[in-house]
Amino acid sequence: MEERSYLPDPLRNLNALSYRCGRNGTASGVDTDVATLAAGSKVGFQPTQAGQSSFHDGPLQAYLAKSPEQTPQGLKKWDADGAYFKIAERGPDGPGWFSSYQGKKDYFYQFNFSIPAVTPPGFYILRIESVYPKPTFNTTQLYVNCAQVEITGPGGSHEPGPTVRFPGAFDEYDEGKYLFEKVVQLDEWRC
Repeated sequence: MEERSYLPDPLRNLNALSYRCGRNGTASGVDTDVATLAAGSKVGFQPTQAGQSSFHDGPLQAYLAKSPEQTPQGLKKWDADGAYFKIAERGPDGPGWFSSYQGKKDYFYQFNFSIPAVTPPGFYILRIESVYPKPTFNTTQLYVNCAQVEITGPGGSHEPGPTVRFPGAFDEYDEGKYLFEKVVQLDEWRC
């Protein structure tokens, strides 16, 4: 049998439940571990296959949503239907997007960011998305993944916001610029 290389199957529907955490993302949560992160610590996402690119040109964004049941088991069985607040984004730097950074593999193959130091302690879904804009209507490629995390303190005492929901944060008629900037103001609660 011929060996096949990995071919990604991106999401394209901003209204599908899969846009929340990827295909079967929330169904598999009960079988995964909960990572413990300190508020203010640096985290990141990268591919499981060495040397494989993580992202296409386009915005990268990271969000958190607090589990309604604040226990490890409550987080694991949660379908991630919650109020998400943006904690990080990466857009074009300098003259272009990531692929223009020849020889800077770490920049193109990883998305690293910090959990805001003011994040209240608790159990959260950490959601990352990579948006690959396309010029033809309804063909933009969406790559989404989630992790279950417990954020430890001290953190902040007020709830972060404003928030968005997935699906629902964006729509097919949003301009490309809007898709990236729509929730950039979510930075304001980070002190």
